[in-house]
Amino acid sequence: MLSASKMPKNLSKSGSNWLVEINAVDENGKPVYCPDGKILKEKIQMQHGYLHNGTPQPLYFPEGHPTARLFKGMAIILEERGYEGCSR
Repeated sequence: MLSASKMPKNLSKSGSNWLVEINAVDENGKPVYCPDGKILKEKIQMQHGYLHNGTPQPLYFPEGHPTARLFKGMAIILEERGYEGCSR
């Protein structure tokens, strides 16, 4: 289960991304299995969150940003939502 308490507070120093793991599916939406019989997993970016007024809130930096496509970190996301004192 996805939990904000397990998300990184800041952008990783190594610049690695924070992705979520999902079950891989084929073009018909059926699970894809590995040769050992386990479901194949893939890592993807989370979908945008939404502010209280319905405005999308991207969780990853946009194209053109020095850290494009990397997870912002919870401190930045909370500051964008209006919380103060979420020091990085």
